[in-house]
Amino acid sequence: MGEKTFDIDRLIYSFKKKIWLIVLAMLVAGGFGYLKTTKMHETYTAKVKIFSGKTDKITDEYSKGELSEYSSLMNTYIQLIKTNEFMGKVSKKAGLKMPPEQLINGVQFGVTEGVPILEISYTSTEADASKKIVTTIANEFSAGVGEIILGVHTKVIDEVNVITNYPNKKNIIIFYLAVGILSSLGIIFILDYLDSTIKDKSDLEKSFKAPVIGELPFNNKKSKDNEIIIKTNLKNITSESYRKLRTSFEYSSIDKDIKTLVITSSESGEGKSTVCCNFAYVMSQSEKKVLIIDCDLRRPSIHRKLKLSNEEGLTNYLIGKSNLENIINNVCNNLDVITAGEMPPSPADVLGSNKMQEFIREVEEDYDLIILDTPPVRAVTDGQVLAGKVDGTLFLVRAEKTKLDSINKGYKELEKVNANVIGIVINGESVDRKDAYYYGYSKEKK
Repeated sequence: MGEKTFDIDRLIYSFKKKIWLIVLAMLVAGGFGYLKTTKMHETYTAKVKIFSGKTDKITDEYSKGELSEYSSLMNTYIQLIKTNEFMGKVSKKAGLKMPPEQLINGVQFGVTEGVPILEISYTSTEADASKKIVTTIANEFSAGVGEIILGVHTKVIDEVNVITNYPNKKNIIIFYLAVGILSSLGIIFILDYLDSTIKDKSDLEKSFKAPVIGELPFNNKKSKDNEIIIKTNLKNITSESYRKLRTSFEYSSIDKDIKTLVITSSESGEGKSTVCCNFAYVMSQSEKKVLIIDCDLRRPSIHRKLKLSNEEGLTNYLIGKSNLENIINNVCNNLDVITAGEMPPSPADVLGSNKMQEFIREVEEDYDLIILDTPPVRAVTDGQVLAGKVDGTLFLVRAEKTKLDSINKGYKELEKVNANVIGIVINGESVDRKDAYYYGYSKEKK
């Protein structure tokens, strides 16, 4: 349980989300390629062909044996030319201040198939230098071979030809752009593979026993989609997703009536209190009388989200300082809220006390559903204490924030107290991952 799964849809989403990285990599690589082309100049290749045969006639026919012999001879010529002694003479006679090694590395050879012709070429950034080097090599070669190998006729059969080579700047820039794209895709792939945060229900379906019964979207743009819908009551994607959660919750409790429900998570910052408020609101709209109790006694937030006073709340009632009527706040039709109240020295003991159980049984008589907002189960034991004593628990996770390992550990904490986890709810899933019509509403004007 809790092992990471991988699918192509998640990878495509990662590519879309990090499109800025792909564009940036293209700009950087393309810019580097462009700068590289600005430093590239035309080069000049000088070529000459030298014939070396049994006579001075190129048209003479040669047998296969003779061609093999002259081919071997050509290789001997190449080795003679590629010596420091020979190239030293070439450099001196051509009037070049160039070491023989540089000439040896720059000169290229080619043997024409079927005839004893040797092609010699040299490329440099100066046309005159290339021509002078090749001409000098040809002259020195023709004179030297006659002295070394008798009975061989050698002559230059073409004038030295100089070709201008233009750098293909367009292809070079395209190459660097491709490198930038592929590099960025590789980086995104690695980051996605190393990213253990959950993205959507597919990351959880194969890992946990409890089903994913809700996917609550989060719009990265500043809009009313991220507000508490109690305040707005808009027909937007967020509102519809909570109504879908309500339907899933009702079906999950079809065999057992769930009157007390804990909403918790594995870590802080996953949006429990906001989800509590919104879920309680949509439940109250189905003609159910709903009560929210803020049981996060260490870091209460329900009162701030709903702009309520926290001077009197749950703890004040439990220690006998306040009566029940004074701590109940009516938010809207069918929805009441009890804030946390004063922070006690030991919140876990307060929530696990008999007085707390008596209080829950007392308010159960007046409400169809009681939702308890508790601290994260991995942070403190407060949430576990209540989860083991209520009818059901919703386990909240935050898309692109909560790591699979953390979810696994939090889930195990709930299993320790035999909590009835009726479902997992994913909060903060990007709207970009799902089309607005999936929720039943287009991007209508507000």
